[in-house]
Amino acid sequence: SPSILAYARDHGIAIFEINTPNSKSFQEELKRLQPDVIINQSQSIIKKQLLEIPTIGVINRHNALLPLNRGRLTPFWVLYRGESETGVSIHFVEEGIDSGDIIVQKRIPVSKRETFRSLVKKNYRIAPVAMLEALDRLEKGENDYIENPDELATYNTTPTLREAWRYRMNFLKKLIK
Repeated sequence: SPSILAYARDHGIAIFEINTPNSKSFQEELKRLQPDVIINQSQSIIKKQLLEIPTIGVINRHNALLPLNRGRLTPFWVLYRGESETGVSIHFVEEGIDSGDIIVQKRIPVSKRETFRSLVKKNYRIAPVAMLEALDRLEKGENDYIENPDELATYNTTPTLREAWRYRMNFLKKLIK
């Protein structure tokens, strides 16, 4: 399996499935482990107490070419706006939303007939490759990160029913053409 979870299991890396990464009990467990890096895949905003535990940092996979498309449901918004390219960014987690320096970015084209599902699959196919590359760079001490400036950032939220409907109608129109 190309998943990060499978990789961690195969290599004896500790995995925690929790309700919130900001719980005191989880943070105490992490402190005992003394990790260099924590890979975050939660939807929670990570608080400072957790960010300070690893010696190198907390990193995250985000399905976008940051600083664009920070926030939620990026594949939906990429398709909704008709963007021709997207990708995966592996970045450091800060107290902001998807705002830390970028360690690795992988770009992928978005075809005219792309669906939400096919785009998510493309993202998930390259995410493990990007994560392993990021971990390798961190292990080697490489620190020529890509800036992720707030002034260039765009933000996504959960789509409204109207936006979801408009997306569906536009997709159907493309299929008919």
